[in-house]
Amino acid sequence: MKNTKGTIRKTSAEASAPKNTKVSKAAAPVSEITVIQVQARDISFNPKNHRQLYSESALQDFAHELALHGIISPITIRTVKGKYELVVGERRLRAALLAGIKKVPAIVREYNDAEVNEIQLAENLQREDPHPLHIAHAIKIMRDAGLSIDEISSRLGKSATFVYARLKLLTLIKDFQEVFLSGKISTNDAFQIASLSQEAQEDFFSEYFSNWQSNSYLPAKNLESELKKYRCNLNNATFDTEDSELLPDAGACGNCPFNSAYLQTLFPDLSKERQCMNSSCFIRKSDEGFRRKVGKSVEEFQPAFFIIRPYTSDRIMSMLAGFESIMIIKSDEITCLEEPELPNRDDYTNENEEEYDDEDDVFENGDKQYEGAMEEYQQAHAEFLAEIESGGYQKGLEVRENAIERQYFIVGKRTTPVKQTAKAVQEAIKNKTVTPEMLESEIERIDDREIRAKELDIRKIRTDIYDKYGQHVAEQGANLPVTAEDSLSVRLLVYERLDFHRRLVIDELLETKMGDTDIAPEAYLHMALGMITDAEFCFMVRLALTCTMSSQYLQNGPAYFLRSAAIASGVDVAHIERSQQEVAEARVDRVATRTHELDRLSERLKRKRNAQ
Repeated sequence: MKNTKGTIRKTSAEASAPKNTKVSKAAAPVSEITVIQVQARDISFNPKNHRQLYSESALQDFAHELALHGIISPITIRTVKGKYELVVGERRLRAALLAGIKKVPAIVREYNDAEVNEIQLAENLQREDPHPLHIAHAIKIMRDAGLSIDEISSRLGKSATFVYARLKLLTLIKDFQEVFLSGKISTNDAFQIASLSQEAQEDFFSEYFSNWQSNSYLPAKNLESELKKYRCNLNNATFDTEDSELLPDAGACGNCPFNSAYLQTLFPDLSKERQCMNSSCFIRKSDEGFRRKVGKSVEEFQPAFFIIRPYTSDRIMSMLAGFESIMIIKSDEITCLEEPELPNRDDYTNENEEEYDDEDDVFENGDKQYEGAMEEYQQAHAEFLAEIESGGYQKGLEVRENAIERQYFIVGKRTTPVKQTAKAVQEAIKNKTVTPEMLESEIERIDDREIRAKELDIRKIRTDIYDKYGQHVAEQGANLPVTAEDSLSVRLLVYERLDFHRRLVIDELLETKMGDTDIAPEAYLHMALGMITDAEFCFMVRLALTCTMSSQYLQNGPAYFLRSAAIASGVDVAHIERSQQEVAEARVDRVATRTHELDRLSERLKRKRNAQ
């Protein structure tokens, strides 16, 4: 190592006085400090130096000054394994190298590692206005040396919150550290950015700070609003934030360092909303949680189809791709069975007890209105279930971005106008946003509903009668006395057996009996069948016997009954049977002759084969 030595006598209070500065001989105590000129490139930097961050632009300015005026204060170095290592003056040395200065003034001291650490720490902390990042590095060195947070707090004369906050600054990516050191963002801004994940910081820097050195506009004033795009509200998460198995590599959100509630001492405002600062992890958890919900819904509902919107995202499509056995259909290709909405009890109460437009309080009979709405809902829901049981609908899971809904549908789009619901009208009444048109439409809907309700009333009555009568007949058996209604029922059963053409014949007969009348169809048939004579009824029976193909087959009940009825009616059945018998006997003779000839031929062939 080449160097040029010089000796300077200085007081201990002025040990770092500039070169060529005259020192009073009366000053005491005195110590001799040797300043040497050392090749700048021969000095290595201490890898553990606390002040590892510098503003490049500020360093360039300092290098320009050194090129003009030279280095006034010598740096401090030590000898390590025969080489020089910097102890104090890193900024001066870096600027000198930038300025192209070959030699720098230096003071050589003998320090061990612990002493160097203490000197560098003191140099950074005792500056008039040390940068928060430099303090953060100093704190990290103390932590690496084994000091506790409390010990560091005591040494710095600061609170534990201060120590934690400064350590958080070290999570800034390198680019943002440079911006921070250059004074483009405040300490509070740096804290806000440091709360984000590394990936989010990189995205944020790329979008807003990529040209920060030449860009006069930076989102400093709007930083808070811009950062919201990189935060996710854990209170609105679609997944279980306490599920540590959702993403095992990430764990639960409760103790995550990117959870603002976990960092509430640093971000008290954000802790109330439980903000996630790692948006990529939040998205991964959201996707995995949603994928599991889809899987659970598939297992429980067993759909044949996934229903998607026309512009479903690639995110959703990739999730559905894992269910190969389930087909995909678009929502605009189907018509879904609409499930009725359950009435909300609160919609039928006026909490403020206010009059409605100076008229009678529309909520006066709220309980009765609610009961009526519930009856209507139960009726509609029963119809909904009956439609499903009819078997005419396919089962599908409608999958949207963050929602899964079970649907019953038919293929094909039915263009029907969207009708307002009773719930929507009641909410509008309560919120005082209802219009006359809405009320008129609701009245029309209620009237239509009442017509349908009456039809269902009749159906219910008929169903109950059917069940009760069947039960009564089963219990009484043949002990029930024969009534005129039994005879009429027999006539109905025969009438129902007629095909279209034969029924027209009987209908003409019934019309001659009844004439013109406005009686209901079901009552009309009951009365008309009661008016026909026994001979006319037997005519209908004979038509019924002749309209079924089974009456033509041998060894069949209807065929036997038809033969007997034909004989009784005067048909010469014996002649028919004799004629067919003669045909059969002639056929038998032909068959016997032919088989005899074939038997003789077969015998000759056998004898010939045996002779060979």
